[in-house]
Amino acid sequence: MKTLIVDESSVSYANLSALLEKLGVEVLEKVATENEITRTIEQHHPELILMDTRCSYLNGIHTIRKIKELYPEINLVVITVFEDSQSVKNAFVSGVQDIITKPIESQRLVSSLQKLGLLSATNGSEASPEPESKGGEPPNLIAVEKAV
Repeated sequence: MKTLIVDESSVSYANLSALLEKLGVEVLEKVATENEITRTIEQHHPELILMDTRCSYLNGIHTIRKIKELYPEINLVVITVFEDSQSVKNAFVSGVQDIITKPIESQRLVSSLQKLGLLSATNGSEASPEPESKGGEPPNLIAVEKAV
C-alpha cells in the first residue's frame, strides 16, 4: 500500500515512516503544500494519505475537501496534536475516515488501518504493543455532535 504523509515536521515524518515501514507499508515522500500533495498523488497514486491539517502552508479542511473531490478513492486519515470538537466534526464532514492524535501509538494506527481494510490482522501483529491512551482513541461522533 502506497502512503503519502503530509506533515511539515521531519521528526513526525521519520517516526511515522519507520512505524509504517515495519508494517510493510510503502511510504512516499514527505510533503507539506497543496501543490506537493497534488503532484505526488498524480505521480504515485497513493491509497492512503496521513495528513497533519495544521501545516503552515495548508488550509486543512479546504485541502481535505479538495483531495476528496478530486480523488474520492483515496483514504484520508488526519494526524494531529489538536482535537477540538468543531475541528473533528469539520474533518469528518469533509471526508476524513479517521483522526489519530499525536504522539501516534502504533496500536492505534494499526487499528485505524485495519478498520479501513488497508492492513490485515497479520500485518498489525508486527507493531509493538503500547498501552492504550485516551488521546489515541477515535472520537465519539455522538459526543462530538452533542458538544457542537
